[in-house]
Amino acid sequence: CAACGACVQACPARHSIQNGQHIYDRAGCNGCGTCAEACLFGALELAGYEMTIGEVMDTVRRDAPFYRGVGGLTITGGEPTLQADFATALAAAARAEGISVCVETCGYCPEHALLTLAAYTDLFLFDIKETDAARHKAYTGVDPALIIANLRALDAAGQATMLRCPIIPGFNDRLEHMEGIANIANTLSHARGIELMPYHPLGQGKAERFGLTPNKSLPEHAMPRKDVEALLTYLQTRTDVPVKVG
Repeated sequence: CAACGACVQACPARHSIQNGQHIYDRAGCNGCGTCAEACLFGALELAGYEMTIGEVMDTVRRDAPFYRGVGGLTITGGEPTLQADFATALAAAARAEGISVCVETCGYCPEHALLTLAAYTDLFLFDIKETDAARHKAYTGVDPALIIANLRALDAAGQATMLRCPIIPGFNDRLEHMEGIANIANTLSHARGIELMPYHPLGQGKAERFGLTPNKSLPEHAMPRKDVEALLTYLQTRTDVPVKVG
């Protein structure tokens, strides 16, 4: 930012220059993008934009040569089920053209949203963040009962799932949690695997970009490989479902 004031002219309600510095009122922003278009130096960027099903499919088709029978469309987010109608229509459009569809979800949504989407989905990447109910509620703000119920509903419908498990030191890097993951996986008939996703600090930089205060309770460095391998080895002894590190 060069504090040139172009954004102030474009949107004086949300931008100002004070003591030679650019001030941005994020709370009142409606995401119109006018300021980003006016910015002469590329210091402002609109994160996200609206697209139609057709526009998304145009992008998907451009990558078709890279699929080679093993790739396809992954619908992720955010949380795709927050836009369940759009996600379902997009998945249906892709499947109609013979393109494989994968959906990544936290599982915290109405059951019917997942089951409707499942009709056009080949694989769900299903987050399991914490298997202890009290800890899950403390860390995420919600009880995990709905999440687990939705996972079981997908499995009962014959839907293939991959359990994706973020591992964050000091929060859920516990053997008891690994045991909980194994217990869940062992009750599923269509789980293709478990993927442990070790913590890395890249999200902290994203928080700063969006004007958020980085979480100081999170580690400053990526999770040590030896700690990841110890959890991996333990989990592999507790389940026959394939386990890997993502």
